Amino acid sequence: MDAERSVLKVRGDNVCGRGVEGSGVLYAPGRLMTNAHVVAGVSQPTVEIGGTTVGASTVYYNADLDVAVLALDSGQTPTLDLEEGARPRDGVAIVGYPEDGPYDVQPGRIRSEQRLRSPDIYGEGAVIREVYSLRGLVRPGNSGGPVLDSEGDVVGLVFAASVTDADTGYALTAAQVTRSAELGTQNTEAVSTGDCAA
Repeated sequence: MDAERSVLKVRGDNVCGRGVEGSGVLYAPGRLMTNAHVVAGVSQPTVEIGGTTVGASTVYYNADLDVAVLALDSGQTPTLDLEEGARPRDGVAIVGYPEDGPYDVQPGRIRSEQRLRSPDIYGEGAVIREVYSLRGLVRPGNSGGPVLDSEGDVVGLVFAASVTDADTGYALTAAQVTRSAELGTQNTEAVSTGDCAA
């Protein structure tokens, strides 16, 4: 499973004066999906691709689902496909750039699929998201990175780690983010990324 070229590091400085970083997955030419909280309050995100840093613009931003899509010049970089067929007990790979480090792959397993009620990325309201509970190591910086099946397809998008169990993380299901992916491909104008995330 050679996904490394398609999983990229995202960086930016937010309006609160903090540097932020996370991971993202190239799912279409020129389109990278990540978490909204990774680019919240960031007007000029950058993406590390092929050993260089390129500027990007946020063309889709959903603070409720915690999904954002960045537009960038991805050249000939390969893309990964979304796959909605994952099931509990499936083995997966948790992929990204945890703790601002190098590309990292951790083995994992889908514990369950659930409708999770939680606040939006600003700590407000109550949002219901379709998520996978994952058994595996999820760390800061994994946010926005993909969960891959044995074929190398994207079955989920990491968005959180458990605060009580170091061996549990959470990912939005591919079915939950498919519409966001479509809108992010269609949109070409930069959109606001609001204030800093909670």
